[in-house]
Formats: sequence, structure tokens, C-alpha cells
Amino acid sequence: MGFWGRLASCALLVSALAAVMPSGHAVEPKSLRDQLVGTWILVSAIDIRKDGSEVDRWGPNPKGTFIFTADGRYAQVILRSDAWFGARNAASFGTYTVNERDKMLITRVEASSNQHYSGTERKRAILSVSDDEMVYLNPTTSSGTSVRAVWKRAR
Repeated sequence: MGFWGRLASCALLVSALAAVMPSGHAVEPKSLRDQLVGTWILVSAIDIRKDGSEVDRWGPNPKGTFIFTADGRYAQVILRSDAWFGARNAASFGTYTVNERDKMLITRVEASSNQHYSGTERKRAILSVSDDEMVYLNPTTSSGTSVRAVWKRAR
């Protein structure tokens, strides 16, 4: 085998070894908190009653946004698409943290359209989150139900 043949064999061997050896620069998976940062658009929010029955209190085609900033602030607005302003609409803003171990989103409500939530802490169990979709369970609402909410990432 000539010089060029040996050089090609060495290059092939180095490439094969590089492919199977750890790089030392493994990409850490994003934290749950980092995955939430950004703007989300409401897909659905279904109330689940204590008897297991479901009701769609936001109606067909609800409108909503949930914004999480990298510095720990949030804003959320949910509107019925078929109701006048102020009727069955919800809005709040404040700060948030994420309990990574329990997969729990915790919002600290500074102000809300529902005065009972202002100054409180609200917890939501994150059921799943991907680049495109977030699903959480809000275990307690003002109407005594829990809510399974689905959001898609705004693009």
C-alpha cells in the first residue's frame, strides 16, 4: 500500500474512533425551567370535575397566551372567543419558579383578574413539555375543578 493508501486508512480509522468515543462535550439536557421559557399559545383547557366528567368552560377555539421570561417573570391571558370582554376571561402576571424534581410550575401571582388569586401561589403539575407543546394539570381552580391545559409554542 502506498503513502496515499496508508493516509486514507489512517483517516478512516481516526474518523471511526471519533464516532464511537465520548467527546467530553456532552450536551446537557435543558432544565424544565429552560424548556418553558418563551411564549405559548392556548390549544385547550378542559375542566375535570371531582366525578371525572369534563367541561370545556373556555368554549371552542379559546384564545390565550402564557409567557415565561428567562429572568423568572410570567404573564398569562385566557379569553373565550365567543364572549364579550370581562366575561369568563382570566389574566394574571407575576413571577415563577420550577420544582425540577416534582415537575411543578409555581407561579406567584402579583395581580389577577380574579381577585382571589392576587398575592397567592399557584401550582401546576407539568405532565409533558417538548419544543412544540406543553401540557400541565392545574389541580385546583376557583370553580373547584382541576384543569388539563395544552399549549403550543408560538412561532
